[in-house]
Amino acid sequence: MKTASQCRTFVVAGHSGSGKTSLCDLMLFKAGAVPRCGSVDQKNSISDYMPEEQEKQSSIYSTPLHCDWKDTRFFFIDTPGYAEYAGESVSAMRSANAGLVVLDAVDGPQVGTARAWKFTREFKIPRFGVINRLDRERADFAATLEKMRHNHGKNVVIPLTCPIGKESGFSGVFDVIYGENPPPEIADIVEEARTLWFDAIAETDEEIMERYLDGQSLTKEEIDKGLRQVVLSQRVIPVFAASSAKDIGVTEMMDYI
Repeated sequence: MKTASQCRTFVVAGHSGSGKTSLCDLMLFKAGAVPRCGSVDQKNSISDYMPEEQEKQSSIYSTPLHCDWKDTRFFFIDTPGYAEYAGESVSAMRSANAGLVVLDAVDGPQVGTARAWKFTREFKIPRFGVINRLDRERADFAATLEKMRHNHGKNVVIPLTCPIGKESGFSGVFDVIYGENPPPEIADIVEEARTLWFDAIAETDEEIMERYLDGQSLTKEEIDKGLRQVVLSQRVIPVFAASSAKDIGVTEMMDYI
């Protein structure tokens, strides 16, 4: 039996075609909740199980899902991205404690993305961003991140993981807060993001702020606690790099959730 503190309830939202359902199917599989990973293309998705969804290969209804990840239970809702079914997303947002907004790394923020952010603000829930499909041709993490920052602010949109490699060479992700020796090609973006995170974390506690300004290191417990407070305050949108098709970056995302 899980206690309330061991549960995470979130809605998976975003523009249609950004890979929301594939991400949900993969999370179920990785957690051992299902024996195989569902596929939208093969019409055997766990989430898009209705005949009309399988025919269109697109979500029409919101689907509640759950799984156990390590010592935590996830309750999450896969929502459709088309405007015609926006009511499904609204209902899901009302019952969620956080919003996981999925973006296509090729197309960047779109109309459905803006709608998802709008709903998270209206219902005042913490939100995360996932830049998905980074394995595809013309996928660009930096450009997508820049567009997000243009919409929300540089100090608001901060990566928690950054991609290692590009397009077909996308091979992994780097943990911005705890990783060491980032690859040279992402060293600048990692350093910038790490500074922004520690600035935000230090602002959650005066004692920590004083030590941080004095150049002292923070403990992992202080970092974790501050990170949680920053996210819950809705001042920051953490961003993950991922490819649900290649199962890259999803483990790290689930660990952080």
